[in-house]
Amino acid sequence: MSVGIKSIASYIPDHCLGNKELQLRLNVKESFLKEKLGIETRTISPPEFAASDLAIKAGEKIFCQGLK
Repeated sequence: MSVGIKSIASYIPDHCLGNKELQLRLNVKESFLKEKLGIETRTISPPEFAASDLAIKAGEKIFCQGLK
C-alpha cells in the first residue's frame, strides 16, 4: 500500500488591490511600492473570509476536477 498526494488545488480571490489604492491606505508613494516591492497588484480576500474559507474553495475545485 502506497501513500502519496493524488491532487492539489489552490484558490485565488477575485478582488485585486492595486498600488494606487494601497498608497492611500499606507500613505506612501505608488512608485515606492513598485520599485521596492516589485508588485503592481495583489489579490486579497474579502475581510469576512478566513483562511479556512480559502481552503474550502480549493477543496471544492479538487472535487470538481476529480482525482487523476
